[in-house]
Amino acid sequence: MKADIIFKTSRRITIELLDQGIVKTEPYEILLNGSVYGQSEKVVQSIGSLLPDTEYTLELRRGGECSQPIVFRTEKEFVTLNVRDFGAKGDGSQDDTPFIQA
Repeated sequence: MKADIIFKTSRRITIELLDQGIVKTEPYEILLNGSVYGQSEKVVQSIGSLLPDTEYTLELRRGGECSQPIVFRTEKEFVTLNVRDFGAKGDGSQDDTPFIQA
């Protein structure tokens, strides 16, 4: 099983499985730094919730078949703001709209 990274930002990558069909393939596991990130059957799959400027090792596994490890680094992020610093609570009861807009 072979894959390429076709898009990369500071917090997300998109991978494409090579020679696996057009849209869907047999289910496979996605491993990041040796831990299971999730499972997919998509030929083109996005992987999110990554940290900026961080090195990762990506592997794909299906049954006994495993891809070659792909080592990549996410892009640097120029500005990161935490809306909690502006008063947002994120607790589901407070309306955080004005804090997010601030």
